[in-house]
This record gives sequence, structure tokens and C-alpha cells, in this order.
Amino acid sequence: MATYMMKTWVMVFMALCFLGVSLGLSLLWQDPGWFGRAGSLVAVLGLILMLKRNLLCITDRSEAALVEKLHYSPPMPQPGTERYVQEVERARRILRDEYFGFVLSITGTVTWGYGDLLVAPLIHRF
Repeated sequence: MATYMMKTWVMVFMALCFLGVSLGLSLLWQDPGWFGRAGSLVAVLGLILMLKRNLLCITDRSEAALVEKLHYSPPMPQPGTERYVQEVERARRILRDEYFGFVLSITGTVTWGYGDLLVAPLIHRF
């Protein structure tokens, strides 16, 4: 579980680093385009986070397909059991990844589209 969480936070950290480094490059080189370019990378990281379960969990694909396509619902374990706690934690991880992926995708897309307009006034100050 710790490895799974670490991967999520590493991707969020990478997205923030892309934005920070590109902002620095934009200010250093007096070119606001670099900040906007980083937005595309952030959007891609967000999409990977949202789709991570489908891309990386091959063992769950058949069950996921049944749930999505046929509206099949696998039996839920009894509350209070160890398996129930594991399933709830698994669902929380998936939802957290989708939430962070959504936020990164929106942030990256807005930065990609309007980043140069946001950075241009800063360039003229320095």
C-alpha cells in the first residue's frame, strides 16, 4: 500500500516540479511559452493518474469490465472483516488517484492554454 501511495505522490510532485522549473525557465529566458509547455506534461500526468487502475492492474480488468459494461456488482464482504477493510482502502486509493488526476488534468490544460498569458506580466517586471 505504501508503494502505491508513493507512486501517486511522486507523480503529483513531478507535476509541481514541471511547473516550477518551467516558470523559472520562462523568467530566465524571457519566454512565457515554456510555462505553457509544462502544462501539457501536467495534463498527461493527470490522465495517467486517472487511468492508472485500468493501465496497470491487468488482474482486475475482467472484473472492471463486468462492472462497467454489464453493471455487474461483485459481492461485498461483510463489514468489519479484514477483506472488507482491504476493499474499502482499495476503493479510497482509486478515488484519490482519480481526484488528483482530475485536478492535475484541469490545471495542466489551463496552464497549457493560458500559461503564457499568466507569465508574461511577470517577465516584464523582471
